[in-house]
Amino acid sequence: MVIYLDVLVFINIFVTYFLLLSSGFLLHRKAKKWRTACGAIFGGLSALVIFLPPMPGVFLLLEKLLISVVLVLIVFGFENWKWFLKQTASFYLVSFVYAGAMSALWFFITPAGMSYRNGVAYFNISAAILVISTVVVYLVLCLAEHFLHRTPKEGQMLFVRLDYGGREAMVRAFVDTGNQLQDIMSGLPVVVCELKALKGCLPDEVYFALQQHKVEEIQGEQWKAKVRVLPMNAVTGTGTLVGLKPDHIWIEQEHASKEVQAIVGFTDQPLSDGDFSMLVGTSLLENT
Repeated sequence: MVIYLDVLVFINIFVTYFLLLSSGFLLHRKAKKWRTACGAIFGGLSALVIFLPPMPGVFLLLEKLLISVVLVLIVFGFENWKWFLKQTASFYLVSFVYAGAMSALWFFITPAGMSYRNGVAYFNISAAILVISTVVVYLVLCLAEHFLHRTPKEGQMLFVRLDYGGREAMVRAFVDTGNQLQDIMSGLPVVVCELKALKGCLPDEVYFALQQHKVEEIQGEQWKAKVRVLPMNAVTGTGTLVGLKPDHIWIEQEHASKEVQAIVGFTDQPLSDGDFSMLVGTSLLENT
């Protein structure tokens, strides 16, 4: 059977794109579109292994695992080992399900114009069908994004991007209705963040002053003006939380980046076992 290189790569770009979307959906993670596109292109090029001699099952599994690792790094990056392993396992799982479905299709039906080798499926379809498929899939994605978009709810995860003096940090946040903190002076909602999550975003002297609970040692009028002392109630009693007003703060969602107004309160205690580093109240999300 003749295999056309352009058709092979194009089809597998489509396949990889939807596998990446499925993998992110399983863990409620949404990558940047340009990163997903780069990953899909890499996945399409990796389909060239179909031209190699048939590989034994063990080597095929190792090959798929290596491709999964590279794709996860391209699309989702590396936050920590826990999330990296979770995302790799998620993508490997959806890839394994897809490979199993293609194997079953080949074994039981063997459609005309289909070839399946080394875990790669090839369908001999015309250029017109490729163009029509592209348009249809794009329209379906646009409609799905329009109808499925909702404001994040309690228990969901999202990313928050912060800017302090031109330095930015992206923090994974948990939507928590229990966080009703507000800055008394400005009335702005307060998000609670692990201090270490913003180490690269703050000047060293500011970071260490916050770490040592010596905010009076923060120098510079610009930084002093950002400091907030926030009263709070906890199970153990009342207390205070030291916060800094960021220059900018954005809620990152798949469809857009929405700038909001909030104070960031810092804690030395871990908020989770590595799943997230910030607590965001629903009041901050009402207008996103």
